[in-house]
Amino acid sequence: MNKAELILETPFGKVAGLEWTYPAAEIRIPCVFLHGWLDNAASFDHLIPRLNCSKVYVLDHYGHGGSAHRRDPGFYSIMDHVLFCHAAIDALKLDRFHLLGHSLGAVVASLWALSDPRIDRLVWLDAAGSLSSPSTHRPESIRTAVHRFFENPRKSSYESLEVAAKVRAGVDELLSYDAAYTLVQRNMVPDGAGYYWRYDPALKLPTPIRMTEDDVRVCLSAIHQPLLIVLAEQGWPVLNRDELEQRLQCVPHAQVSWLPGGHHFHMNPIAMGLPELINQFLSEV
Repeated sequence: MNKAELILETPFGKVAGLEWTYPAAEIRIPCVFLHGWLDNAASFDHLIPRLNCSKVYVLDHYGHGGSAHRRDPGFYSIMDHVLFCHAAIDALKLDRFHLLGHSLGAVVASLWALSDPRIDRLVWLDAAGSLSSPSTHRPESIRTAVHRFFENPRKSSYESLEVAAKVRAGVDELLSYDAAYTLVQRNMVPDGAGYYWRYDPALKLPTPIRMTEDDVRVCLSAIHQPLLIVLAEQGWPVLNRDELEQRLQCVPHAQVSWLPGGHHFHMNPIAMGLPELINQFLSEV
């Protein structure tokens, strides 16, 4: 496969990413891949060469990788990411595409799919809908978010990419150093004697207002596209199994599989069977 840098101009500013091309592949409908929070388009470098897709566009989310940051101070909401990605597809002039997302990317995909008829099939990796919180948490979450917004966080500096990769791998004990280094290479810039994260620091601000669990389930129930959900056995424990099962019941048409590995199981190493699951699902058109 051939991999090239992708730059798009949109009303939000620059959208950066990677474009993969494999002319002999059997899956002809273009695919759009969305990475997780504080990751970047390199997140799929280990997976895409094992897929049978002729064209894959991997976008750096708003404020991530080489993509634009917010022009005005503020919080990043999930809908900001949805509109940012929608604008990128408009710039690409795609009239039909498959949409795969990991973690944050899967959450974005779950909401984007409600409004865009161009989306043909959905694949979610280690996610099943948006994060939620009870409405009783609103006052405290708003107070916390506003206080954190006006703090002045210090930027972390690392003497080398290797040191930064060790730190990134330490955040997730199931993320290998090699996988972390893949992410770090695209997510850091040199500045003087050190390297700094290039993502917008505002991405780390807490969310002031989240959907309730009922909101999430209603949105899941409105998804009509064919859907493959692949969950990691040692993945991100946002939901307990009972809560997860209740969400999955909202999308009874979804194909659900569990594979061994952690939250970045698509990177570290490639989970046995993941490329095969995706290839089979995207070939059922």
